[in-house]
Amino acid sequence: MLRVTIEIVPNGDEAWKYPISIAEIANVTGLSPISDYACRLVRDGETVALAYVIKHNRRDGAETLVARALKELEAARAGAWVDTDPARNRNGR
Repeated sequence: MLRVTIEIVPNGDEAWKYPISIAEIANVTGLSPISDYACRLVRDGETVALAYVIKHNRRDGAETLVARALKELEAARAGAWVDTDPARNRNGR
């Protein structure tokens, strides 16, 4: 599982940092080269969105996976659906 924590760091002072949201991204298809992921967005200890990333090529790296997951989670939170499957989207975004 990947966990992405977004923090506020007031005036760049680490002593005052605090988290504002956490995204968790879990592989649900094993470690195959093309994998699917379940994603969860948490704010203030509450789950605010659930989403899936489908057909992520693991060679594209964690950063690409995180970008796709955040896009899917934001769409789910807003009540929309975004197709991030590169097979159906020529831009792969």
